[in-house]
Amino acid sequence: MAVNLCKAFYFDQFATMISLSDAVRLESSNPAVNTLKPWWEVWIDYTLNAFLLVVLFALAGVTISGTPGLVCLPANTNLTSLNYAANFYANAKCTTHVDGHILVVFPYIIFAQWAILFTLHLSWFNLPSVKAFLASSFDTFQILKKEGNPAIQAKKKSNKHLEMRETSTKPNNRSNSLPNSQDDGDDDDPLKLGRNARLVYLVDLLQYLSQFRYNLVNLYTMKSVATCVLTALLSAGLISWLVAFQWRTTFTCDLQGSLPPPFDHNSCSFPAAPYVYSIMILNTIFTIVLGMFNLRALFWLAKFRYKYRNYQHRKWHCNHPLHGKPGFYDYFFCIQLLKINNAEGDVVFKTMEEAFEIFQSKLPEEKNQVVSESSMIIPETPNHYKNQFVLTEVLRELGMSTKRSSRDDLWAALANSLDQNKPPLSSKKLLPCIHEVSRRVVAELLEKHALFKDLINKDDRCPMFEDYIEDLKLDKVREKGIKEDHYILMAFAIAYKANIVIVRAEKSSLLYEPEKPEENQSVWFITFIPPHYYYATTTDPNASPEESAGLKFLTDQIYQTELLKEVNDRWESKGFMEYKSNLESIFLKSYTTSLQLTSEMSQCLTWTGKMKV
Repeated sequence: MAVNLCKAFYFDQFATMISLSDAVRLESSNPAVNTLKPWWEVWIDYTLNAFLLVVLFALAGVTISGTPGLVCLPANTNLTSLNYAANFYANAKCTTHVDGHILVVFPYIIFAQWAILFTLHLSWFNLPSVKAFLASSFDTFQILKKEGNPAIQAKKKSNKHLEMRETSTKPNNRSNSLPNSQDDGDDDDPLKLGRNARLVYLVDLLQYLSQFRYNLVNLYTMKSVATCVLTALLSAGLISWLVAFQWRTTFTCDLQGSLPPPFDHNSCSFPAAPYVYSIMILNTIFTIVLGMFNLRALFWLAKFRYKYRNYQHRKWHCNHPLHGKPGFYDYFFCIQLLKINNAEGDVVFKTMEEAFEIFQSKLPEEKNQVVSESSMIIPETPNHYKNQFVLTEVLRELGMSTKRSSRDDLWAALANSLDQNKPPLSSKKLLPCIHEVSRRVVAELLEKHALFKDLINKDDRCPMFEDYIEDLKLDKVREKGIKEDHYILMAFAIAYKANIVIVRAEKSSLLYEPEKPEENQSVWFITFIPPHYYYATTTDPNASPEESAGLKFLTDQIYQTELLKEVNDRWESKGFMEYKSNLESIFLKSYTTSLQLTSEMSQCLTWTGKMKV
């Protein structure tokens, strides 16, 4: 028996160490979370781990003591001889009928309590999206630590100075050393300029990360509130049990209707009651401590909300580069947690504020945000009519025709081009399809943020990337012409994995390919007439195989040149005469109508004069 108890003891100790190591691993598995954890969350970790030890010792101690259950005897043992079977049955029944049955199952109750509290404690940072955001923020903060560390910056500057001296002493490289030092701007200090460029890039990265909502603050608030409420209820219940049981070790068990006398009234003793009472006291202490730390978390959250409001309205006056971004609230939450933990948090915060100021100051210097509007032209000008005629003839040669819907802008053309074999979309179906296309294009622009932001910001014909996205969401870019629509078409081709061909009458056609071209990829043709008219195309079902020459039009430059030359000759011989005759008929009708109106007005005036006379 002693050997078995020793084996059980060492086994339970080994199981205790394994369980505690698992808990610690779950709490500290993410380095980003460890960096951002405030001191009260660290103490909650320690408290929960100590609580787990108490739970495991409660489960193991009752078993090791050899008296896990009740020992029940009849109230009057002189009336009859003791029956082993009856006593065993009475002990089993009294486990649930005795006054102190909660003490028997208490180790399992506190195990369930610890599991609930531990799950709540891990829930606020273990969601996949939140963990990814924390990891990205952690990487960003690590870069900012290096940018804000004076020792690292001094070392970089010394190395840069030595490199420039070594380069300047070489005759062959002397002429090349000066331009390379001025790549990042107009300042004399290339290290400072390079640092500013890196900080601006970090702001770009944060703008991309802040496009999404992570609900980190909401999850942390819900976890703290739920833990506070639960620990308050548990503390009240534990204290009530301690007062109600009054440290008793013997309880009465009434089994009337279950057993005949004298076994219906038993006196049951619980030998492990003092041990369980001590566990209950420790449980009460740990539960109260957990509640106090979570109250501290709620107090800090209230201060954080006030600080965030003050930061936005008083310091930046609602003009922060990340203002209005769904994830900015969570970013500010992380940076404030980092400030609590160590002095490096203040360095990171100051460096980030410097980056935001540099970013804001560079906006008016790098580009004029006022984009000139394209001048509107009369649709019936000769050039417009010529483009229509040429494109119609080219499409006819390619076995295609134009889709005309209620709108003639880029979004309508893209929506109608999704299925070339169907007629144009009706007005009711067109608008939802346009919204879906616009949503996917904006999502693609944001996903390929590093590519498109650099291209758009360097294009003087476009606004800044953020304004460009906002204009897309408000449908403001569709009347700016092909120069601004260029990036929409790039994103559309990538999003829908199709080759987009923009057929133009006066210039060469444009081809937009997806990021990873595939075999047998679909090709969609869209015609463009300056300044901002787009029309989707449909394949003519009556076209012969020889006429379906879309791919030949793209790949064979000789065929394309000859086709355009032939169509332009048709315009000179046929198209211009049609335009002239149509224009004359329009003028004749308007002239005849104006003459009729003039004669009627003169007759009316003559009749009015006679009436006056």
